[in-house]
Amino acid sequence: VTLSPGHAGPIRIAVQLRTPDERLLNAKGLSVTLSNPEAGIEPATAEAQPAGEGQWRVTMAAPVPGQWTLRLDILISDFDSLSVEAPVVIK
Repeated sequence: VTLSPGHAGPIRIAVQLRTPDERLLNAKGLSVTLSNPEAGIEPATAEAQPAGEGQWRVTMAAPVPGQWTLRLDILISDFDSLSVEAPVVIK
């Protein structure tokens, strides 16, 4: 996952999905959620767009700096999905 430019405002998020053995994961869909409850900001979710083999792109807003939570909801198949969550710092 790459966030750019990495400071408050519009943020471009690039995601490259890989399997545990480092092969590209061609998922059926990907949604990205950013939240910052400490700043009083409710979770915002956007659907990422495919950008090539295992790559996805989405633009979202992070209106204030701080520690945010980034969650990826990955639709692997019609019956399988996976969620991954991690903290990210936006300056």
